[in-house]
Amino acid sequence: MAIACPTTFLKASTRHDGQGNLLAALSDEDLSLVEELLPENQTVRVNSSHDIHFAQTKIYTNALNEFAARV
Repeated sequence: MAIACPTTFLKASTRHDGQGNLLAALSDEDLSLVEELLPENQTVRVNSSHDIHFAQTKIYTNALNEFAARV
């Protein structure tokens, strides 16, 4: 079942360690599933570690402001 409301999803860079372990919250493949479940979604890809709100504050606040303007 999809979520039928506007959403914004911030996707941090997908990174793996030397043993192939995922160091991000989710993979690019996982993002595809997220986008299927959020048909009114706007994905913002951010070159950042998992803590986007701290590492890329300006991008984070811009995404929040753009989301607020959409709803």
